[in-house]
Amino acid sequence: LTITKKIPVGLNPEGLVVSGNNLYVSNSGGLTATFDSTVSVINLTTLTETAKIYVGKNPTSVTADEDGNIYVACQGDYNRNPANLVKVNTANNSITKAADTTVGGLKYYGNALYVTGGYSGVQNVRKLNTTDFKAMATNFVTDGTAVSNPYSVNVDTQNGDVYVTDAKNNISTGALLCFDKNGVRKFSVSTAPGVNPNKVVFIR
Repeated sequence: LTITKKIPVGLNPEGLVVSGNNLYVSNSGGLTATFDSTVSVINLTTLTETAKIYVGKNPTSVTADEDGNIYVACQGDYNRNPANLVKVNTANNSITKAADTTVGGLKYYGNALYVTGGYSGVQNVRKLNTTDFKAMATNFVTDGTAVSNPYSVNVDTQNGDVYVTDAKNNISTGALLCFDKNGVRKFSVSTAPGVNPNKVVFIR
């Protein structure tokens, strides 16, 4: 448990995803007045930053598909610069799609993006098309289960189960909910005494 390497990137690195032989790091700059607007490209062989991709103000969550694209949720500055969702072709680090939509957490799975409203407190988990970002489902949850404040999302690639964290009012105990691929709840658990649950990781 010792540090073997430190790789300088941008301000307040927040999200990580691997695509090909690169690690992509979203630099939010969320602890500064001006925010950052970049995603750092880290070569996994040399463990050095080889490029910065300018995607939009305050990038946070990031996910990747199997075709060499990454998707980045940019929160904006919560004022004049709106939130947006950006698709980047990693072959040339070019933006191929951008849309003004508020996304907090996001996860690519099965040719779709599962997204939460994050900081804006949007109550639905949406399922978006990866080409035009149009909604394949405005609410992925189909059985009427209420999610007060869906904060993050992840998908178990072994069975397609979708895990959503509910931050509630951000000061009370949160919850973790598991849905099957059809949006039907399988189970839920409290995160007590923890608040603001914001990450789901699978350990095999």
